[in-house]
Amino acid sequence: MTYLANRLRTCREEKGLTLKEVGRQVGRTESGVGAWERARTEPDHDTLEKLAELYDVDISTFFERGHKELSLSAEEFDLVLDFRELDARGKDVVRSVAVAMLENQYKTDLDDGSDPEE
Repeated sequence: MTYLANRLRTCREEKGLTLKEVGRQVGRTESGVGAWERARTEPDHDTLEKLAELYDVDISTFFERGHKELSLSAEEFDLVLDFRELDARGKDVVRSVAVAMLENQYKTDLDDGSDPEE
């Protein structure tokens, strides 16, 4: 089970809702909600927003790791969703580009004397 699937199930259970009730509230079927909780599929961004509202949590709740909250802007969240749509090769390319850009940024910061941690 993925982290997202686990969080979706935990939030639903904490609210005392059934799969059917959640589905009705967010405009999906009971089996669709169950598929999210079994990590067979994932809800889209709009549905995640509805789920967060239904469960009375911030949308970042679905992406927290341990005790540290991961707070994402809408743009960052959309990038994460786009990244998830990529195949393994596409993900490797994105990671390589990101690492190269960060290394170049760090080098540029050192060259101009600024602190890269600022």
